[in-house]
Amino acid sequence: MGKAILLRIFLLFQFISIHFIVCSQVNISSSSFSTSEQTISDLLTQIEICRWKGGVTSGLSFTFDDNCKSHNKISKIFDQYLYKATFFVCSQGMLIDSLRDMNIRGHEIGNHTFSHTIHFSQLDSINIDFQIRKSAEQIENILGFKCLSLADPWHDNTTLSKKILFKYHLFSRDYSDYLTYQRLDIDSTLNILKVSTYIDNGIKNGSMLIMAGHGIDGDGFSPIKKTLLIQMLDLVKKHVDSGEIWVTTLKESQLYENLYHEIQLNKILNGDTLTFQLKSYNKEKYKDVAASPISINIPISLTDGIVPITNGVDIKQVGDNYILTFDLKRDTTFSVALNPLHDTKTPTDTIKYADLFLYPNPTSDFLNMNVSGDILMTEIYDLKGNVVLKQKNDQTYLNVSQLPGGTYLLKVQSKFNNFILTFKNEFIKK
Repeated sequence: MGKAILLRIFLLFQFISIHFIVCSQVNISSSSFSTSEQTISDLLTQIEICRWKGGVTSGLSFTFDDNCKSHNKISKIFDQYLYKATFFVCSQGMLIDSLRDMNIRGHEIGNHTFSHTIHFSQLDSINIDFQIRKSAEQIENILGFKCLSLADPWHDNTTLSKKILFKYHLFSRDYSDYLTYQRLDIDSTLNILKVSTYIDNGIKNGSMLIMAGHGIDGDGFSPIKKTLLIQMLDLVKKHVDSGEIWVTTLKESQLYENLYHEIQLNKILNGDTLTFQLKSYNKEKYKDVAASPISINIPISLTDGIVPITNGVDIKQVGDNYILTFDLKRDTTFSVALNPLHDTKTPTDTIKYADLFLYPNPTSDFLNMNVSGDILMTEIYDLKGNVVLKQKNDQTYLNVSQLPGGTYLLKVQSKFNNFILTFKNEFIKK
């Protein structure tokens, strides 16, 4: 009896040793073969709202003030980069046709007061109200759309002017309910080194970047040259392409800023279905915005793939994370299906791993695969982590007859609903 017990302990130790080698040598966490629900629950704490839309590091808004003739020209330069800017205008003397055209092309038209003649600090409440309200009304009545943002004339504001501003607008260039913004003036003293330093510091801090100017090539107050503007946009493009900056209008960047501070994220896991409840969204406050996008970060270490259950969920991979973006104006709850990193073995000779079935298992010649989506590639690893067989086609079976007997790890990559999914599982070659 004692020898039998010792033999059983020895065999159990051997099994655990092989299991450990597969997990470590193939460079896959040992949790990949543990109970999936418990491990995923532990990782839910890593899921959070992104600081900026799309998982970038900083938001950047270009703004231009007054009724400058060069604004339309500036907007078309931005169009070449597929960026949108914000133009703050005084309703007294608006260039109506130009502003309508810019708005149609997606640029924001903001309020810069009716006449821009006197600092807010020199006006009483009645005159501050008139300057803001009159301009907002004329922009809406003449141009045909509601104005959501305001830039203070002379960058001057008071506690009273801030209070009145938010009676008529949602956003201000200089402050919000949460932050006071540090802007970079686009004027004749500017050079590309100042721009680069400003952007680098903003990315380092993850802060909102705002650049404020007037016109170009001799038009408006302290204008810059078109060549410098293009230099700036070329510099910005490098940061956009590297996923560091999101360039957008002031209303969109400040909307996201607000949502980041206001929204509470609840996560509910039920099997492989992850549901997000986004609490505290103020529908009345944001009734005039076209959309209220929010981005959520899910570490890749949590899942081998994500499939949206709710319509309207945009999913992309950014570095070591999946970024999910959803419009809160559609709903404040949405769900996705996770492909677990963990297998669940059945009592039979069929093994299920996140919708991947392998049979027969063990096998002596052919291994059949049943997997979600269209197979793109299959790879087999030995216990040392070496690729011993690789197949790039859509075949649902593998000829493993030439492999020596032993335990192997199978990795399958498939395309399902425009998503690339990865599955892993063990099989035994007799």
